[in-house]
Amino acid sequence: MATLAELARAQTPLDSDAVDHLQRLVRGWNMLADLCFGDLVLLAAKVDGDFLVLGQMRPSTSQTLHHDDLVGRVVTEIDRPVVGRSYRSGEIVEGEVALGEQADRVRMQGIPVRRNGQVIAVMTREATLSATRRPGALERV
Repeated sequence: MATLAELARAQTPLDSDAVDHLQRLVRGWNMLADLCFGDLVLLAAKVDGDFLVLGQMRPSTSQTLHHDDLVGRVVTEIDRPVVGRSYRSGEIVEGEVALGEQADRVRMQGIPVRRNGQVIAVMTREATLSATRRPGALERV
């Protein structure tokens, strides 16, 4: 499997400093996934306007939505409209989407990742809407 750096250099216009910035983000994001009670997915724009999945983290505090490895997959803005809106606007965008084989809709939050004031990627937080458990204290903060 290709690394984040290999994928980014081969398929995105990101420079080496931007790639290093993204690598620093994913080095410590296992705790973020746990605190978010959801999957985290890191996507970068390709030259053609599609998005490349550079990283994925499953939570240990909640059920994962993605049993398959997403790293290296190319997705369109039609597949993940929250990602495109967040990337273009530079703002956190929330929405509900249907992800591929998921029968239920998924709550998705697109969070722009910046370096030197420019958006270089989008990290999504993805969680099911049909959770059967009551939200814990950390989720209500």
